[in-house]
Amino acid sequence: MSRISELWRAAKRLLSGSWWGSDVAPARQNPGASLFVLAMLVALLGVADHITGPVLSMAAFYLIPTAIGTFLGGRLPGILLALESGLATTIAAFFSDKDDPFVFVSNGVLLFTILSVLVVLIAAARAEALAAGDAARQRKEFLSYAAHQLRTPLAGIRASTDALLVNGATSQQERLLVNLSREADRAGRLLSSLLQMARVDQGEVGTLQTIDVVDLCQAELDRSRSGNQTVKTSLVVRGTRPQPVLLSSEATKNALANLLDNARRHARAEVTVEVGATPAMVEIGVADDGPGLPDGGRERVFERFVSLDGKGGSGLGLPIARGLIEAQGGRLTYEDRRFMIRLPNRRPVPTPTPS
Repeated sequence: MSRISELWRAAKRLLSGSWWGSDVAPARQNPGASLFVLAMLVALLGVADHITGPVLSMAAFYLIPTAIGTFLGGRLPGILLALESGLATTIAAFFSDKDDPFVFVSNGVLLFTILSVLVVLIAAARAEALAAGDAARQRKEFLSYAAHQLRTPLAGIRASTDALLVNGATSQQERLLVNLSREADRAGRLLSSLLQMARVDQGEVGTLQTIDVVDLCQAELDRSRSGNQTVKTSLVVRGTRPQPVLLSSEATKNALANLLDNARRHARAEVTVEVGATPAMVEIGVADDGPGLPDGGRERVFERFVSLDGKGGSGLGLPIARGLIEAQGGRLTYEDRRFMIRLPNRRPVPTPTPS
């Protein structure tokens, strides 16, 4: 009896459009309106089942709203839709064929049983997906928290080593302090990458601004050139110079900086940045004269913590770059021995001049 009462209360919540699935937090979604529409669809299917009679059986179509309802609201809404489907097909059979009541009642029970099995399977898969999503979110939050907490002690280590070097030390102590300072810098760069990845995961890419892509690329080339004088860099504008577009300046610069740092690390003598535009996209290509990616590495290189060059990199630069570009609605791929950025060619809306 308690189970029937629970189903009745759930049915009232469902029909009122205020259903919250038992495994769905209110902050995620409110499937009440959708479930109400699905319930009405099931009722209409019952009417259609009655009208078509022996010409066309629509029982199979009850699977669709039941599956969608389970995916949106969880197991209990799915069971309610399955029950409604069984009742709908029973009533349709009752009005269409009164020869054998046992047959159409059995068909309704069989349909409800089949749909209930489907509901259980979908609900189990749904619960597993939600749990995996929660676990991924918790890992990202921990990563961001840990990186923030480690920055302070690393800064203290660096300050202490610098102070000891300034105050004087023996040659052996100086070598140890220099190594310690170098490793602290390396750990600091890794933490900065982890924090940047955490911001990308949270969708923080900065506000859109009107940007001249050619000027942005030239500025990043000048920055990277100052850190490595042995590699020649050049900027090539393909076709007509692209017009200013709406982009996140910070995100685009950081993505390009990661690509340039990667290119300089692998180049033999030259790095080239090519800029062009189509009516739909702004394109930035970064190429170097190094050996290129190994076979099968075009997608693996964008996986987190994967380093294919064997040089001890963190394996975060390229995943961060792709995340920053995709967060703006663009794409970052490796093709024709170069990394290719494609960003939407969004033009700024002209400001109306006062009359």
